[in-house]
Amino acid sequence: MMLSIEALQYINYVFIFLVIVSVILLITLVFSKNSIKAINLFTVTMIGFISITVAALNLIFMGYAADELNYSTGHSVPLFGVLVVFSTINFFIVYNREWKLGRNANSNE
Repeated sequence: MMLSIEALQYINYVFIFLVIVSVILLITLVFSKNSIKAINLFTVTMIGFISITVAALNLIFMGYAADELNYSTGHSVPLFGVLVVFSTINFFIVYNREWKLGRNANSNE
């Protein structure tokens, strides 16, 4: 039983890692003066989608496992909410940046 509870603790590290990746992406998007070619709308959307999907599946797994082991999931649900918020903010930052670039390119023609 102790090994099962330890395994649930490792899932919390996955949530924390995904939030850290999302925060690093947000900092990169906010403080980059030039638009980095590798960070476009598709890349940011896919990073957010994959992070949210993995976190949601881990949250479902933790719910079932916590019910069987009488274990509290703790801070997993708030971390999932933070991940969704950061992923949405990242999407809108890149969408706004690309919309402005497209509008400026059309006005120069």
